[in-house]
Amino acid sequence: MALPGASQSSSRDNLAPGWDDLVPRDGIENRDNKILEGVIETLRAAKRMTWPLRSSRKSNHRFTQHQHLALLVLRQSMDKSYREFCGWLELLGPARVLLCLDDLPHFTTLQKFASRLDDMLLERLLAELARGHPGKRMLVALGSTGIQPGSASYYYIQTISLRTEREGRMELRRMRRHIKLTILIDVRSQLVLALRCTQGPGPDYRHFVPVLEKAKRLGFMPSAILADKGYDSEANRRFARYDLGSETHIPVRKVQSHAVENHGKLRRRQLKVFDAPLYRLRCLVEAVHSAIKRTMSGIVRSRRERCQYRELLLRAVAYNSRRAIALLQRQG
Repeated sequence: MALPGASQSSSRDNLAPGWDDLVPRDGIENRDNKILEGVIETLRAAKRMTWPLRSSRKSNHRFTQHQHLALLVLRQSMDKSYREFCGWLELLGPARVLLCLDDLPHFTTLQKFASRLDDMLLERLLAELARGHPGKRMLVALGSTGIQPGSASYYYIQTISLRTEREGRMELRRMRRHIKLTILIDVRSQLVLALRCTQGPGPDYRHFVPVLEKAKRLGFMPSAILADKGYDSEANRRFARYDLGSETHIPVRKVQSHAVENHGKLRRRQLKVFDAPLYRLRCLVEAVHSAIKRTMSGIVRSRRERCQYRELLLRAVAYNSRRAIALLQRQG
């Protein structure tokens, strides 16, 4: 695989003319591509070090060490795994052909388009990727996770929350707030059906009804709902039972034999109909949280709350598109 500006034949020969002659600077400077400029500067430094092109005479001479070095530096700039980075490289040419892009848009063009997006259209797109049909009954799971706003490091966030000495006494600084992301998934396909983004920290039970109302509006009618103790509430069980016609499997908090009568009608009923083997499938919502964070980062760069929600919606759409393709390949 040759870098842009280098021919296939030159990548297999020694760099006798020098990397400056193989990669012209004019075209890159006109595009002001700082990422590629940084890669080329790294290659020039490797040339000054007289870094050998081959590690052994018996190498297959398909790629040079300089090319591998450039790709590793570029991978770090893109913040991608090895598998995703190689897939990203293969995507560059075919994506422009597929989208009929004779020229690349400026980054502000995409930023302004993202600010004009309608949240409802993105939610409908998310549901369409989940292949939802009105009136379809399914087993769903609900769960929340924390998303870090901004790109501050974990070490910095922990440092500013440590104790500081003021006027001879130790005090605690205020903890940095995070974004609370609540998602509803189909347990069978592990596709995201609906989500909600709020400022955290906060109790989970408040997000139960809004997320399920959004799923109902999008055409999803769950037959059973799995959630952890954080969503335990008589009002939540009443909504699921009488508004959705769904059975809830949520562990009851602080159950005591002498206070069972104070838990409410549906909470007392939960003690009898709770399905422990079925409840174990709730962990799949944590697997979806992990997949989204591992493949598409656990931070959001937007600063306004509306833009943060839209960014997380686009991230969920990207996850559903990947998952839908994986399910189709598995069926085929």
